[in-house]
Amino acid sequence: MRLDMYLTRVFFLSFITVLVVMCCISILVEMTELIRKYNIQQVSIEKIFKLSLLHLPEMMYRILPLIILIATLAMYLSLARTSELVIIRASKRSAIRSLLGPTIATLFIGLFSVFFLNPIIASTSKYYDLLIHKYSNSSAPITTILEEGLWIWQGGTQGKKIIQASKSNSSAQEFSNVSIYGFDVSGKPSYRINAEDALLEAGSWSLRNASFWDFSELSTTRPEGINFSEFLLETDVTPEQIKQSFSKPNTIPLWKIPALVRRLDQTGFPSIEHRVWFQMELANPIFLISMLFIASAFVTKHTRVSNSGFAILTALILGFSIYFLKNFSNVLSQNFQIPVLVSAWAPPLIGISISLGFLLHLEDG
Repeated sequence: MRLDMYLTRVFFLSFITVLVVMCCISILVEMTELIRKYNIQQVSIEKIFKLSLLHLPEMMYRILPLIILIATLAMYLSLARTSELVIIRASKRSAIRSLLGPTIATLFIGLFSVFFLNPIIASTSKYYDLLIHKYSNSSAPITTILEEGLWIWQGGTQGKKIIQASKSNSSAQEFSNVSIYGFDVSGKPSYRINAEDALLEAGSWSLRNASFWDFSELSTTRPEGINFSEFLLETDVTPEQIKQSFSKPNTIPLWKIPALVRRLDQTGFPSIEHRVWFQMELANPIFLISMLFIASAFVTKHTRVSNSGFAILTALILGFSIYFLKNFSNVLSQNFQIPVLVSAWAPPLIGISISLGFLLHLEDG
């Protein structure tokens, strides 16, 4: 038990060291990229540093499996350098049994990141996107799915528009039960349009069976509005912009994704990206354990310095391969090539199976 606690402590120290180093490198890389992207006269260095800090949790969360991989390699190399690994092997402690403490620590890190850090990362990522949108002076639409249906916010030089629809097709071109609220440049409401359905064409909304209220001429407008069988409203919004303006899965807390998936399905938009993200988040603790097993499988027996280089290279290649397989399966599942559960859970299980097989081979041989 004491040995397990000792290995757990060594692993945590190695993990924190690698995490701090990666944080420093990520902040420098992010600040360099933002300085290259924005004019330093318009966006100060303090704002750039703030943006880098806001983006840091998401970047660390994204590369957390690689941090676990490198931390495990560093831990075993440290144990091998001090001959502690030789003593552990001589005490009849098997390599698999020695992984109990680090495995529990990795599982704790994975569960903590998914269920506690995920909401924080979602908030910082969303605020980061809002600031990027502000500093870029972008007028791209913002799309939100609520209980009432689909809401689209569109900015512009002539004022803002808010479009609400109960349902849409998957291509974001046809909408049902549409309400459009127009605002002038000062933010005051100027008109309202209700329509049975709308077709988003090149440069305009084509509304059918529409009722129009002009708020600047309420005295001459009938209470029920002016009816039109067809009504055209200019817009620079495209279907691709609407689909791309949805909140990214990483900006939504994990427990809110199932409800959002149901609303996306009800409004007619594809929810495959959010379903894949949800399953991969649940499988993330297992994926971290697979990185731990991969690193330990190739370094446990190679205690000599002359053999450690090849072992580290092999572990890194296999770890990066499993990481690439995870991203590749994500793409395949979003294109409906493989089931969602397979794309989320197969890569970590494959990594664990390969590393356990190699560890069992070492124990037998």
